[in-house]
Amino acid sequence: MKKNYPFSVSILALMTLIVVPLAVVLLGLGWQAVVSLERTNVDLRMKGLADAVGGFLSSGIRIVVATGQTLAEAPSFSLQAGPAADDERRLQLIGVLDRHPRAGAVYAGYADGHFIYVGRTGLLSPGLRRELGAAEGDALFLRTIAGDGPQRRETWKFRKADGSFGAERSGPTDYDPRQRAWYRAALANHGPAFVEPYKFAHSGYTGISLGTPIRDAGGVIGFDFDLETLSQMLTSYKFSPNSLIMIATGTGYIFAESTDCTAADPQCLANHAQNHDAIQREILGAAARVEQRLECDGQFGGKDYKLVLEPLPPSFGERFVVGVAVPLFQLEAGSRVLLQQTAIVAVIALILAALAVFASRWSAAFARSFYSPARSSACARASKSSAATCRRTWCSRSCGRRKAPASVACGATSPSCSPTSRVFR
Repeated sequence: MKKNYPFSVSILALMTLIVVPLAVVLLGLGWQAVVSLERTNVDLRMKGLADAVGGFLSSGIRIVVATGQTLAEAPSFSLQAGPAADDERRLQLIGVLDRHPRAGAVYAGYADGHFIYVGRTGLLSPGLRRELGAAEGDALFLRTIAGDGPQRRETWKFRKADGSFGAERSGPTDYDPRQRAWYRAALANHGPAFVEPYKFAHSGYTGISLGTPIRDAGGVIGFDFDLETLSQMLTSYKFSPNSLIMIATGTGYIFAESTDCTAADPQCLANHAQNHDAIQREILGAAARVEQRLECDGQFGGKDYKLVLEPLPPSFGERFVVGVAVPLFQLEAGSRVLLQQTAIVAVIALILAALAVFASRWSAAFARSFYSPARSSACARASKSSAATCRRTWCSRSCGRRKAPASVACGATSPSCSPTSRVFR
């Protein structure tokens, strides 16, 4: 015999067969959409990062160096002009710093050992400022070195923001620009050349020097660039607290990198310092051979990382590569939260649907308990046996809230037990 299931159970089973597979499919599509958005987000941020770094190298450094190359062709900067042209040279160097705030210092070294320098006072360490006698409000530090052997001396003074100059001072020195890396690299390259980042002795800040030859190889015009600004910019592009951003060169050194998270940060991994060194070696190794964008996964310190390498156009004969390393669990944190919230909403929807089915079933049963036709038909069947019984049944069950008048007797004169009887109304 065919078994009939209640309508509510059938509806619930039908909903389960439809909604559950639909929810699974929607969650799968949601996962694919999240992965796609995640990749798009990485692409957009990498593009923004590459554009920002490229802008720093081109708009910042390249324009300054182009200005230096123009000065290198000027007669006043030639070796033959000699120390007599120092005043004109100094004015030109001051103009370069006034027009290009990215440059920290600009200077010229000559084949005879002569040296003229203009730099921002803010790049001097506090101790050196006191030693040199810098006053409050001094904006530029001007320095000239001349002479040979024991007679070699430096002369310096400071320039205030309003253009006035302080007192001139002098002292012995053994500084020789011809022995410096920026001087030798520019002459060897016969053009602009970078020097590997190093800590400036006068400030302690990490920066780079770049030199461009003066015509006829009579000397080199050099520039100092403080990389602290570039490091801050890279830090602002970090994907997560433990992510790393580095600018590597094809010759095997780190040009600049983002600031690391500190141990005080609760989100910073315990072995972040060790991971940093391992990731740096990985990026340096790949920077020498990568020709196009490269994405790969790697494990450092027991954590899975995503590595992205983006090569930049060469500048001044040097190849630059932007390297980014992000822990996968932090990169996918937003995706996981979104999917968890979606799954919770789906489960809640299923629970509410089941409750709605059971509520409708309960409501129907409750309504039948008050309005069922079985009650009136029961009275009709009972009248065949006893009118008195019928009257009591009808009075107590059908009328419910009313009692029969006392004048109505049980017997032949009793009312007909009928659903439509009006005797007691």
